[in-house]
Amino acid sequence: MPAAQLELIQSYRPANFQERGIAVPFTAPALGGARARLGGREEGGFEIILPNPSGGRGLYIMPWAAARDTFRPSLHDHLLATALGAIPEFTPAALRRAAIAVIAGGAAGRAARRAAEAAMAAERKETRQAHFHLLLALIRASEAPGSHPLPPEQEAPARLETRASVAIQHLTRHLGLTVEAIASGIEALAALLAPVGIGPLATGAFLPRQCAALAAFCAEVETWGRSGGEDIAPAKLLSRHGAVVVAAARAALADVAVLLADPLALFRAWFARDAAVIAHLSRADWLLDGWAPIPVLWRGAARAGGRHAVLDEILRIVPHLPTDILAGLAREDELLPLAPRRRGAGVPFRATLGVGEYLARNEALRAAELCMLAA
Repeated sequence: MPAAQLELIQSYRPANFQERGIAVPFTAPALGGARARLGGREEGGFEIILPNPSGGRGLYIMPWAAARDTFRPSLHDHLLATALGAIPEFTPAALRRAAIAVIAGGAAGRAARRAAEAAMAAERKETRQAHFHLLLALIRASEAPGSHPLPPEQEAPARLETRASVAIQHLTRHLGLTVEAIASGIEALAALLAPVGIGPLATGAFLPRQCAALAAFCAEVETWGRSGGEDIAPAKLLSRHGAVVVAAARAALADVAVLLADPLALFRAWFARDAAVIAHLSRADWLLDGWAPIPVLWRGAARAGGRHAVLDEILRIVPHLPTDILAGLAREDELLPLAPRRRGAGVPFRATLGVGEYLARNEALRAAELCMLAA
């Protein structure tokens, strides 16, 4: 499908996260900043939302088949698109797991593969920790005060297993479900909560760490922008935009902590598939989706002395807030304009590198992002 036939949207503000889509970490130069969402002209397919590849204003929205035929995806990108088409839920967490699995297969180089293996191990560890702390919360909520001499976190393993079994039986009677259904549901909830964080080590989970990295990036950009000449206005807007996202994500994480304070109510809502509660649990992940590579790009540009150039690239790929989230957080004129046309837009940042160099840089970028997951 020729590029001239693709649908160009000049002004695009998604209504919600599903319409905005999820960030897809393609490595091909022309697919930088791509997002994907369900739908499109293909049955069961997905659409790609892509900032104008020329660097000018506007976004292209097209079925994956059109993007595949037009923008020369890498082998990694083909494998990732196949995985994307097979994920059970179109969410940032599901895409993240699929992307890590593709990279762990070696599709983005050795460094990225090692980082992916470490990220997978870290995710398994965080999920086990989340599962353990959910069981502790369930035990505390289901036992009568003073019924045991020790709190569950100080209990011997054998005794703790017995108390957990009794607590699960209590929940089966409370919800009218089987033990198997309860056990499976707790595992699924633990997987969702693992990047959010639960228990005394919650601040070290992936999403709180990503919040901290984004906040540090915003502070650096604001400081740099004060002496950035013609870049002072976009740098200030970028810093403000990121700070709004950080504040919203931290509020979302705090909301999850409130839900965890009443474990039985949380479990009731989870097993009833309460859409509002599930949205609260995943809200921080959606808010931060697509931001992970940006602090990494910025740090790399500092070493290479190319922050003016990489600012163009960041402004092109920065995630924008949907209208249903933006309301009450900030006025639209306080944030970055959608797909802004930047200085030197006819020669985007990637044009300063050869295709092979840009591909290698993106593979290194993926490795650095995965190192953050594994930290």
